[in-house]
Amino acid sequence: MSVLSISIVTYKTPENFLIKCIHSLNQASTTALQQGLIQKVSLYLVDNSVDAQSFQKCLTIARQYWQCGVLQVIRNDANLGYGNGHNQAIQKIHSDYHVALNPDVDVHTDTLTHALEYMQEHPEVGLLTPFVENENHHFLYLCKRYPNVLVLFLRGFFPHTRRGMLQKKLAYYEMRDRDIHVENRDIMIASGCFMFFRVSVLKKLGGFSPKFFLYFEDFDLTYRLSAMSRIAYVPWVKIVHHGGYAAAKGLKHIYFFCRSSITFFNRFGWSLY
Repeated sequence: MSVLSISIVTYKTPENFLIKCIHSLNQASTTALQQGLIQKVSLYLVDNSVDAQSFQKCLTIARQYWQCGVLQVIRNDANLGYGNGHNQAIQKIHSDYHVALNPDVDVHTDTLTHALEYMQEHPEVGLLTPFVENENHHFLYLCKRYPNVLVLFLRGFFPHTRRGMLQKKLAYYEMRDRDIHVENRDIMIASGCFMFFRVSVLKKLGGFSPKFFLYFEDFDLTYRLSAMSRIAYVPWVKIVHHGGYAAAKGLKHIYFFCRSSITFFNRFGWSLY
């Protein structure tokens, strides 16, 4: 049987999000253990919040709601960013599969079971990306084609009602021409709210690039992964993501978004429109 590891990176995460996330992971992991798909599961909680009060809240929640496996909590004295936080866990794991996810994600009871079954049946797949809905049950298009500057600007900073004639370009980038209910093993880029890795592939890639503090670390990793393995969109693996656009989070997030997009394009090539 396989060994599973999970990492969550927090930064002053609202308590209700973290409770739902860890509670749902505990239920899904218990189901996978009961069905004999895994023999062991470990949760790594990496806290970038810096202050002691936020860390203590994370620790208390994790100890209360994670009950089915090993718990390791890492407290950082500085905010290392999303990818570097996950790397701290990735460097420690000795598992067959690893899940890196946001603390504002809820998984279904059968999410991990379906993901494990799929990965065991498809050894050519290095990363599984799921069917994602928001809290209002609206599907989120998180599988992508290679981005260009125009579509990133539209997607990051303009609401749907103001995208006008350029909506078609954005729809193509977000792969809206593909049936969301059909499996697809030809994904180029996948957003990182829930990433189910084959650890042998993840280790070869060296985890997330330290060049990214926030935003595009998932694009960078999945684009590199797609060159050496396959990324599969599996619609019967389902999660809920309580996320938002960069523009809704303030000027600091807009700065990080723009800086990381420049780093990504400098690394892999610019496409303006």
